[in-house]
Amino acid sequence: MIKKVRKIVEESGLFDDELDIVEYNPESMFFDISENYFDCQILITDIYFGGSKWNDKSFDGVDMAGILNKKYPLCKIIFMSQYMVFAEKVYETDHIYFILKKNMEKFLPNALKKALITYREDAKDTILEFFSQGKKTFIKLRDIVSVEKNDRNIKILTNDESYDSIKTLKQFLDDITEEPIVRCNSSSLVNIRYIKKFSLNSLVLTNDKIYDIGETYKDDVKKSYLRWWKNRV
Repeated sequence: MIKKVRKIVEESGLFDDELDIVEYNPESMFFDISENYFDCQILITDIYFGGSKWNDKSFDGVDMAGILNKKYPLCKIIFMSQYMVFAEKVYETDHIYFILKKNMEKFLPNALKKALITYREDAKDTILEFFSQGKKTFIKLRDIVSVEKNDRNIKILTNDESYDSIKTLKQFLDDITEEPIVRCNSSSLVNIRYIKKFSLNSLVLTNDKIYDIGETYKDDVKKSYLRWWKNRV
């Protein structure tokens, strides 16, 4: 399968001469991720890893993708499997495509094109500037998971850090021109790219934080969420 994937990628015409294709086994990829050596813009992965383990825990391609969504949100993931039973499970993650291996030649070129376009769009870093604890701070918009009202100020949360800012939620939103940040209730903003589960009255982010969706904001959250995913499915 690896040779066929390599051939499709090389003949897609989507990549320049600097294309670097790296072949991983599950254990070596997990090692690189855990040690922060991982450097991949588009990942094509199987789902069933044949009982592979890391730190005595079994994991599969969906588990790996969940970790990548948190640590390397720019990495675009294409799932492939010969088992349709995995199709439902992949929607626990942010991914570009799910392809049955028997349909690889038909759908992989389109998946690669979509992954490349999405990566380039997301790689356009919007840098936010604000003061936190008396110091000027810069943060990439795509790294923000959520923003919470904190008395009269706000707390900006990423996967690794939190920052206090003297801005209000409205002032923060006024600084944002891209859609991924949306208000879900009177005291919280969330980044759509980090939504793991979505229901009528609440949402769960990839860091497992749960936010209520206020009645006033339900339509905006739903429309923004659907627009975001429409461009990525």
